[in-house]
Amino acid sequence: MRKIVLIATSSFILTACGGGSDASDDQANQQNAPNMLYAFVDNGSGIGIGFKKYHLDGDKKLLVQNESTEGIAKNYATADGLSTTSPPQIDEKTYILGENASFDGEKLQYSVSNFDPKKPLILTKMYKQIDVSGRAIRDDANNPVRIMYSSTGGLILAGLLGIKDLTDADIFSKGSMCWQLLSSRSNQDYIQFNMSSDYSELFTQAEVEHTGTWNKVAWIRYKDLTDFPNTKLTIEGKDYWGLYYASHENKVPNTSELKCDLMNETAYKVVNKPFEKLNTPVS
Repeated sequence: MRKIVLIATSSFILTACGGGSDASDDQANQQNAPNMLYAFVDNGSGIGIGFKKYHLDGDKKLLVQNESTEGIAKNYATADGLSTTSPPQIDEKTYILGENASFDGEKLQYSVSNFDPKKPLILTKMYKQIDVSGRAIRDDANNPVRIMYSSTGGLILAGLLGIKDLTDADIFSKGSMCWQLLSSRSNQDYIQFNMSSDYSELFTQAEVEHTGTWNKVAWIRYKDLTDFPNTKLTIEGKDYWGLYYASHENKVPNTSELKCDLMNETAYKVVNKPFEKLNTPVS
């Protein structure tokens, strides 16, 4: 039962890498950057895919350690190139997600590793650091227990697992920090897709929003009010589905509501307590 339950856990181990002429500013930012960050990841069905660990090594490579490539194997298409391969592997469980990566406590930036056209695809994410010490855990809209208790299926799963609902007495301990995603951007428009997903049945009667062709790859973006991949790519006669991202800054809506997209170890231990016996790596 444990292999098929639970929201997966990820941890970011981000080691600051120095350098550059603006040493004082860089050092100040890097002193504020955490060494390790955690996130609860839902793969869309509430079924866990195991524990993932992210690490920014001394060569500025953003690494991820996981039991499988599920949730990792993202492919990319731009006007300059196409990626249809998984991220490079270092060993059986470790993959390289990004090159030239950096994190200063607010900005995470890296070049996608499994994309090697003439023009690299550079992704940037901006975060806001929030001290949540003493706040109710259920204030976090991303909290897995809160999410579980917000649907009928989640309630059933919570009952099966013996997960109790949160109360006002459940609070973040002293020193708990969260990082909330504010915006993301890239150096060029791109489509992020998965080689195995098919969402064609959802868009049989959907209105076309935009079309284009990149290096003989035709794509159609449909109007959609959900979070499902709404862009169809046709590569060598086969259709794939993904999401279109414009290069300009994409701000996250409703940032006034607390969302712990990343957490330090102190906050993570509090949030993970109901799942300690269930969050075991998938073998």
